Amino acid sequence: ASGLPLIDMIDLGAEAASQSGAMRVGVLGTKGALKLYREYLAARAMGLVLLPPDRQEAFMVTLYRIKSGDLGDDVKREMQGHAEELRKLGAEILIAGCTEVPLVLDDDDVVLELIDPGDLLARRAVAVCLRWEPLPHAPA
Repeated sequence: ASGLPLIDMIDLGAEAASQSGAMRVGVLGTKGALKLYREYLAARAMGLVLLPPDRQEAFMVTLYRIKSGDLGDDVKREMQGHAEELRKLGAEILIAGCTEVPLVLDDDDVVLELIDPGDLLARRAVAVCLRWEPLPHAPA
């Protein structure tokens, strides 16, 4: 509503997935994040791979452990398990749909490429601030 330019983190993640050539994207995220990613991926004719409801609940338990400061090996293994389940369900690439996910997972921890939209956002913000890239258009 402010009319200020916006760098859209969800859009950056979806665009990176699209540029990879993948058609089925696994997202490690909350229900709200999944809803947004579904819309952004669908706009690019890409499918969203979801954890089954009981596994999504287990993901949320893992996420809240990270939020409480637990970055230990058990949490990392749990998050790796969620990522692997998405791969087995047909995901061709993964998006860390919550900023907590990259605190315990990186590309070396998973079989599929892992996109970190928070990292993409930070890099784009620096590039725009240094005028290496143009300001994004203000939302309509």
